[in-house]
Amino acid sequence: MNKDNTHSIFIRDFKRPVYDLIVPTYILDSNFHIVDWNAAFDEICAKSLKLSLGMHASKFVLMWENGKESMQRATKVYSMGNMPFVDHEPAILKNERYGTIQFEKVASQIIDHHGVQKGWVVTYNICSAQQKGLLFDDITARVESELHWSVYAAAFEQLNPYVPGFTDALATIHDHVQESKTLCNLGAGSGIGLSKFLDKLHCDKIVVSEFNETMTEQLKKRLNKFKHAELLRIVPGHLPMYEEQSFDACFTYDGLYRAHDLNQTFGEIHRLLDRGGLFTFLTFHKDTDFPMLLKQTSDEVKRLQKFEKLHESIDALEKSFANLSQVVKTFSLQTIKQLLEKNNFRIETWDTKALAKQGLLVKAVKQ
Repeated sequence: MNKDNTHSIFIRDFKRPVYDLIVPTYILDSNFHIVDWNAAFDEICAKSLKLSLGMHASKFVLMWENGKESMQRATKVYSMGNMPFVDHEPAILKNERYGTIQFEKVASQIIDHHGVQKGWVVTYNICSAQQKGLLFDDITARVESELHWSVYAAAFEQLNPYVPGFTDALATIHDHVQESKTLCNLGAGSGIGLSKFLDKLHCDKIVVSEFNETMTEQLKKRLNKFKHAELLRIVPGHLPMYEEQSFDACFTYDGLYRAHDLNQTFGEIHRLLDRGGLFTFLTFHKDTDFPMLLKQTSDEVKRLQKFEKLHESIDALEKSFANLSQVVKTFSLQTIKQLLEKNNFRIETWDTKALAKQGLLVKAVKQ
């Protein structure tokens, strides 16, 4: 392959995830409903304002300090038959953490391969903020976190068969949920776990959620052949578009600690489950010995004489585990149990021997 072709493939494969992270951005459908947003927008706007996917963009605009003026302008600029291809305007937002933020909003039509307008991509370029340094520190930390998850997804994709106890834990979760008719998989990651038993489930519907871009791309490929699966790119534990008692069972593995607020996540799962519904999950926690788990995984790779092929993945997993050890510092077994009970779950299985005693596997029932 020549250098030009290699360069083109590099740009094609990596520009979308890179662009997706940095500037606060959301995507609208043709009716101006918010259908997706990126990590930067989630961090500085969506979390603090409690925005939800599916809401009309006008609800967010009216939260601006100049929201009424913007809506009046929109009735003229976005009139039917006179839609601009690209538009820009100032947006002023007050935030408890950052003070007043001045954006320059740029909206561009999304055109499909038939030349038909399908929606809008809207970026919020940050012009100024009263706490500008803090704002960019938070964006930097969030983007760094998303990149850590991307590294972890790639490494775990290669190494999951060699992680001690992982296959057995998946089989247990499968046994818990296999008879459920409506399922929700929160924080599905790359789908490596789900794909191992999705075709064996007896469900009529399964909703699968994941936020990280790298993981989502891998997940899409795995779900393509399953017609009863619906994929949502959304923060784990946040499914406001579904009514109460929408699912017979919710499950997650290796992702629960990514939730912004564990108490809120457990409350949301309780809301989503039917009475007597099942919640089962596998997770790392505060007491997980990541260096030991890495050694056990590496030893298994060496035993099977695959270290030369997988040594880069081992190195990447080591970096990811170093990050995870910081993420789960407040994720104690006691906290998990207390919050489950607080949100009216009855714990039926509490297995601290999962993943060679480095993980927790729980089965709980909604009361």
